Amino acid sequence: MKTAKETNTEGQIPEAYRWDKLIGQSGAELKKFYKELLTHLGENCTGRVREIYQGAATKLELPIMF
Repeated sequence: MKTAKETNTEGQIPEAYRWDKLIGQSGAELKKFYKELLTHLGENCTGRVREIYQGAATKLELPIMF
């Protein structure tokens, strides 16, 4: 996601789940948002985005900070 932002290729990622939205979260809200993001991108997107995120999961634990 960060690479998509840096290379100006975020167009296939829904705006609600882009890098800037991710780094705008912190702590428990970040963990919740990240899990939601992985599920949404893997199930509701198409093409390359779906291929990358389908079945993705996280084992991140708190505290999470960027």
